[in-house]
Amino acid sequence: MLANGVDGRVVMDILGWSRLEMVSRYQHVSTALQEEAARRMNELLFEDQAPSSDTPVTNQESAR
Repeated sequence: MLANGVDGRVVMDILGWSRLEMVSRYQHVSTALQEEAARRMNELLFEDQAPSSDTPVTNQESAR
């Protein structure tokens, strides 16, 4: 449920947990979620540094 965006408090209620710590205890981070987080961080940190695939590279830019 957490991987699909369901809030931790809602998961707690559905599963009958009384403490939020249970969410942390049983929550596991999948490889797909790690890769998505890395992709998002890459976009945030390096978005302006590389030309996007939608932007054509001019001769002047390719000579650099």
